[in-house]
Amino acid sequence: MIYFCSMSPRNDFSLQLETPRLLLFTAQSGHVDDILLYLSENKIFFKPWMPRYTDSFHSRLEQMQWVENDQKLFDLKVKLKFYFALKEAPQNIVGDVVFTNIIYGVFQSCFMGYKQAEKFGGNGYMKEAISKGVEYLFNSWKLHRIEANIVPRNEKSIRLITGLGFEKEGYSKKYLKLNGKWEDHLHFVKRNLELEIDENI
Repeated sequence: MIYFCSMSPRNDFSLQLETPRLLLFTAQSGHVDDILLYLSENKIFFKPWMPRYTDSFHSRLEQMQWVENDQKLFDLKVKLKFYFALKEAPQNIVGDVVFTNIIYGVFQSCFMGYKQAEKFGGNGYMKEAISKGVEYLFNSWKLHRIEANIVPRNEKSIRLITGLGFEKEGYSKKYLKLNGKWEDHLHFVKRNLELEIDENI
């Protein structure tokens, strides 16, 4: 199911999707405190896999700016960031999935990133959330290709993404700077096969 809910006086809309266990939603200003709790509780756990942010990243002001910027980019359909939570506890953020650098025309492609709170690991929530997000972008935004880039030593993430049907396409040296260090990455891609079939008719 897909819902669009008016969330602010200037008629911004929050996109919400449902899976059997989860709610996926685009954040609004009212979510900032929940986001801050999610980030602060997992600061050490996330650190090896994220850019090196300043201390202000975990401030309410900066997270409000991130939320506002994400909303603007969502309006332009060039970025879509979902936070997700269990249906029985929608205020407790479990993780997030983000689709960035969305390009249309002959490319119709984007990059995907994701992370999940440490205490919720091992329950299949991330697989459920990514699957729904990819399904939405393929069916509603008609993207052809979604790329995920993963540090080779992150074996758990590689198992997750290959289990979702992403195929390995390549290897890039010193591809992204994470936690202050340039890291090699493996490229994994999932293509919208239904879109390819439709266009070949």
